[in-house]
Amino acid sequence: MTEADDDVKFRRELAAQAASVQEQLDEAPAGVRRCLIEMCPCVIGVWPDPDEPCGIDFLVIKGWRLVLQTVAGDDRASRTPVLALACDCAEEAWTVKLVLGDADFDA
Repeated sequence: MTEADDDVKFRRELAAQAASVQEQLDEAPAGVRRCLIEMCPCVIGVWPDPDEPCGIDFLVIKGWRLVLQTVAGDDRASRTPVLALACDCAEEAWTVKLVLGDADFDA
């Protein structure tokens, strides 16, 4: 599998998880989305973007250190739960990052 194939696979997996989470959030009381973001150590915003591979783009909202540790091969970090969060656009993902995301570290 090529790096491009891995990228597309990753984006599709994020989109599928975000859709599943959104289905559950649609039926949840107000405030649950914020609680999930606050509780999860790693949150990735996902939104449709026709200019990106397979039409999906993403932003690490919270948990950059964990992402970097995972890339570096840290087994503990790779087992950390990741929340894929459906966003309407990049601006929404950036807003969530600014309000609830990592403030002390950005790669």
